[in-house]
Amino acid sequence: MMTNKYRETEILSAAPERLLIITFDGLIAAMTRARVAAAASRSDVLFPALEKSRDILGELLASLDFNRGGAIARQLSSIYVFQLSQLQTMGMTPDVRMLERLTAQIRELRDAFAEIAARVPQMEVA
Repeated sequence: MMTNKYRETEILSAAPERLLIITFDGLIAAMTRARVAAAASRSDVLFPALEKSRDILGELLASLDFNRGGAIARQLSSIYVFQLSQLQTMGMTPDVRMLERLTAQIRELRDAFAEIAARVPQMEVA
């Protein structure tokens, strides 16, 4: 219970770039649960993990600002749409290797955004 309260406080007080990293971390965790469940043939765990992954990808897709993000936003949109379609397929035919590749791709994005966020000067609140 304390962990949930801590996490809630972290989210509510996080800068936008930190929120993005938190979102990617949640996606990676959900995709990892899906991969482990697929490997163990545990559909009771697989389906909720896939749904959570798709929900998070949907949020990432909805958060894109195509006016300000230009080509990068369009490229991210393509990645997110591809990932969503692959995760949809996983519900019918789970594929552990594909889940590993999809998770690795998301991890690369997360790490790239974390590197960028580390370079953003922290604004002081007056």
